[in-house]
Amino acid sequence: MKKLNYSLKSNKTRKAIAEYNKVLRSIHILKTINSLKYRQNMRVALNRGESYHQLTGAVGYANGGKIVAKTEQEQHLFKESTRLICNVILHYNSHILSQFYLEKLKECQDEQIEALKRISPISWININLYGKYDLSNFSSHTSLNKLFELIKNESLIDILPIEGYEDDFESADDF
Repeated sequence: MKKLNYSLKSNKTRKAIAEYNKVLRSIHILKTINSLKYRQNMRVALNRGESYHQLTGAVGYANGGKIVAKTEQEQHLFKESTRLICNVILHYNSHILSQFYLEKLKECQDEQIEALKRISPISWININLYGKYDLSNFSSHTSLNKLFELIKNESLIDILPIEGYEDDFESADDF
């Protein structure tokens, strides 16, 4: 690709790739216009990226939002440390959601699994971002095992509707 960028605009390969790109762009535009599902999927992907940026902003809001890094290297270290913390939070939340999924799959609770599809691992409400942590006596297996025991009894939605209120709710297909 680097060689093509420096080649003449009259290069046949460069022209062919440019035309192919126009075809792909046209297909994308037509799908965007014609397909509601395609537009919804694009919106979900954009929201996912925006959520990640909000998480990095929340994690990076150390020292009251003041940048204490003086050199470019310190700024780069702060940025990469923030990304690492965000990825740890994503992994932690994904692991919890995976365990919840496996538990509900064993119990054949399809309603819970469907509700799980609407939950994002990009959440930090369960994480204390501004606290002080003492991890000197921390045993990850013990804590995670306790957490997985709690997951067995948790529910995302109530399966049995409250008597008399069944008609008050619209079906999910109406939204």
